[in-house]
Amino acid sequence: MIATGANCRMKTCIGPVQPPHLVDPYSMSNLVSKYLHWSPSPYIADMFEDQISLLRERLYNPVRNWGMKQTLKQADVVIAVNDATASLLEEMVDAATIETAHYGVDASRFTPGDPAEAYDFVAIGSLIPRKGFATLLRAWPSVSETHPDSRLHILGDGPLRPQLMEMARDRGVAESVNIHGFVPRTKLTDLLASCRAFVHPTLSEGFPHVRLEAMASGVPVIGTDILGAREMVRDGQEGIIVEVGAADQLSAAMTHLLEHPKTARKMGERARTRAVSKYDWGHFGSKIGRIYDGLLGN
Repeated sequence: MIATGANCRMKTCIGPVQPPHLVDPYSMSNLVSKYLHWSPSPYIADMFEDQISLLRERLYNPVRNWGMKQTLKQADVVIAVNDATASLLEEMVDAATIETAHYGVDASRFTPGDPAEAYDFVAIGSLIPRKGFATLLRAWPSVSETHPDSRLHILGDGPLRPQLMEMARDRGVAESVNIHGFVPRTKLTDLLASCRAFVHPTLSEGFPHVRLEAMASGVPVIGTDILGAREMVRDGQEGIIVEVGAADQLSAAMTHLLEHPKTARKMGERARTRAVSKYDWGHFGSKIGRIYDGLLGN
């Protein structure tokens, strides 16, 4: 978010600073089919992915960054919604103009449970390749084998739902995996409050609000090491951070929390405290108000 004040007038420009999301061959095929009415073969889709990555690196990102710098030069104040974005902005603008107002969550909408008394895991997101649910299902069989009473709940819908259900059947874990589709908010909050941990295996993300919702629910977060969330969940404190695409690390993290319920409880308590103390919407609103008041006052 970029705010510019001049003569008691204020303009705002809201836009992403982080690099664009990964675009997998499946999503690329859907995009081409939608707009060109042609369904490319997997080989062609892979080729598109390679070429687009090259174009992004050589052309799109340099042009995008140049345009961003020109815009930022006109700003009196540049507002970053997290520390990672602030670091990226420092490469484009004077650090003295940057203010960080952490994006938030309404913690009052979530009632903490007791992870130590739960055995299930919850994952939430659109069922598309970028969200990493295939990696999660590769990780799940070893967890289910050693802890047969545990269940995996996947909340969300999307084009990969049939493939993910087939994947669960092929791996012999269909009975312990429940792909709910879209659910009402009340069911989502109930499931979060009654799980051992929230699992977020995403391959690429901006600033995942869903992790904040899990933290506000008082449960540990098992998440991939993505740029937009490194400051949110600290490894070993509010949860466990794993490498992107590492199914073995996901299964090890879930197994560890199942075998150490007191650790899960402590992580959940710290997660709730961090969500309330650092990421509550009230803090965000107050910080934005002070910044705007300062601009208008000048």
